[in-house]
Amino acid sequence: NIKYIIEYNGSFWHSNPLGDYRGFLPEDAVIAKDDKKKNAAIKRGFRYKTVWDTDDFNLVRKQILKEIGNML
Repeated sequence: NIKYIIEYNGSFWHSNPLGDYRGFLPEDAVIAKDDKKKNAAIKRGFRYKTVWDTDDFNLVRKQILKEIGNML
């Protein structure tokens, strides 16, 4: 009912703003694909949160739980 998507991205396969992309597709194509997926979800009324493998997991978890708690 809360329509909340959490996507966990690894820097190897996705173009992390902090760098270290080493995937097999051109970086621009990966960015375009990720943006298209995110925009499609938002257009359908979902909240969309991207979590990176470089993020502080405990901090992100607290933020997500707070956001979800505010929606309930």
